[in-house]
Amino acid sequence: MLYANIKQSKMNKAASILLTFFTIIYLNLFGQSTIQEAEVLKESISELNYKLPIIYVKKYANSSKRNELIDKIKYGKFFLKINEIYDPDSYKTTKSKIVDSLILTKSEINYIIGKLVQNICWKKDLFDSSILVNNYQEGNNYIKLLESKNPTYNKERKYYVFTFIKPIFIRNNSVCLVIFGADHGQDCPIVKKAFYRKTGNNWKEWIPIF
Repeated sequence: MLYANIKQSKMNKAASILLTFFTIIYLNLFGQSTIQEAEVLKESISELNYKLPIIYVKKYANSSKRNELIDKIKYGKFFLKINEIYDPDSYKTTKSKIVDSLILTKSEINYIIGKLVQNICWKKDLFDSSILVNNYQEGNNYIKLLESKNPTYNKERKYYVFTFIKPIFIRNNSVCLVIFGADHGQDCPIVKKAFYRKTGNNWKEWIPIF
């Protein structure tokens, strides 16, 4: 009887160790990835004076924008320029200076394109105070509902419906490609495409893609 109890105790301990091990593996592979995605996406939309909740669409559906981006990724060279001045007489931008660049390797190009064509669906609760919707129309209907309940609606801040492509991390998670669209049902939708770079614990926009 004593031997059986000792054996059972060892089996329970082994099972507990295995459960802990697989939990850690799961969090490292999935939980941490989602946290990092949310962090860089929240930084990327911070330039917009948006109102909470963050309303986002389940799947990025703009295939033409995606294909345009794939063509740019195939080129593999991106540059950060400053001091650009547009001359309306010559229709040219002059006095630009390249201050930084990103040259993708062939394997990075293939990796990014492979991720871009996946079009994975988002799950709910990507952000704190957020709403997951199926499409833009559903999101804009939700915005109308929110505005109707708030007669003191601040026009300086807007509700947006966001669509995100999953951020694509390269170079040991130090560089990330971010693509999102933002629509508030009035002006033309905003589309943002840029590489972000991690500085310390923070993500900062590095090289925009035009």
